Amino acid sequence: MAYSETKLLSTARQIVNLLPRRREISFDCPF
Repeated sequence: MAYSETKLLSTARQIVNLLPRRREISFDCPF
């Protein structure tokens, strides 16, 4: 993957980790 894509995924995971886990979050679904 390109560096920008890797950085985007890393940022997305950090944001998701900050969200309350009321249910399983799938990365297949767009934000």
